[in-house]
Amino acid sequence: MRELKKEIESASAWADAVFAEAGEILPMWAAVTAKDEHFIVPSTFPDKDVAASVLRDFFKEKDVVRYLFITEAWTCTTDDQEVAKRAMAWMRAGNTLEDFPDRKEILAFTGEDESGWMSAHREIIRGEGKPTLGPLQWIDSDMTEGRFVGMLPRRQETTH
Repeated sequence: MRELKKEIESASAWADAVFAEAGEILPMWAAVTAKDEHFIVPSTFPDKDVAASVLRDFFKEKDVVRYLFITEAWTCTTDDQEVAKRAMAWMRAGNTLEDFPDRKEILAFTGEDESGWMSAHREIIRGEGKPTLGPLQWIDSDMTEGRFVGMLPRRQETTH
């Protein structure tokens, strides 16, 4: 898990320079193999289910042991129960957070290795001039679900 945390911290530092220059980060996957080979895979798939399937196959073929997904996203993080209820109702009605009034725009870092899953994000701050990134915030949650969770191939246990 220590390597995954370092990977997220490194990607966060890299994002500062790219975001300052371009004002955006395109979605991508950074993968590391058991032989310490590094791959960057742009997320160009129009369908997320197809992307998950293709990436699972790629990770298995290349013997990927750690990956990191980087993407801009919308979120609603709040301690206000009324806002949280409105956000849940909004999404149950088939809407996305992109149009939710109390949304936040973030750069999300989600990764996985043999010891588990880890996630962090940086708020995208828009105002006068070029957008900037807020500080890296770690997400402390045991809840992991979705098509891009459990992407690593299962390793066979060896017995002697």
